[in-house]
Amino acid sequence: MPTTNLAHERFVAAMKAGSDRITAYKVAYPNSTDAAARANVCRLLKNQYVHQMLSENDAALDEQATKATILARIQRLEAYYDQQAGFLKIIEGGLVEKVRNGEKRLEKPTVTDKLKAARFVLNLKDSFTKRYPQYRSVEETWENG
Repeated sequence: MPTTNLAHERFVAAMKAGSDRITAYKVAYPNSTDAAARANVCRLLKNQYVHQMLSENDAALDEQATKATILARIQRLEAYYDQQAGFLKIIEGGLVEKVRNGEKRLEKPTVTDKLKAARFVLNLKDSFTKRYPQYRSVEETWENG
């Protein structure tokens, strides 16, 4: 909610830019001394409009942080499922890329390849759910279809 007091708006803008309270006050009131700034900054922070404008900024920052956290979690889950899907493909007998004599070829996986992949899937699941316990319910849901 904009105020009609430009000094209040300059104070809020300086606070949003990362200035400390005293510096922000001196931006809003350039002729004030350090002592006056220290004495008056608390009064200004109690102002209804100033408080509301700073709170709106806090809510926007909280929303951005929440979105970033959710995006990071989704990316970790996608990487986990992609890795698990690759190993499951090997276990089911899908073609795997092998390098022999510097040449890449697609071949059917051997029994050893399948056992290694199964071990990796089990270890991957255990390490993932230990590291990220909040995903345990997501993992159980995924396994149960």
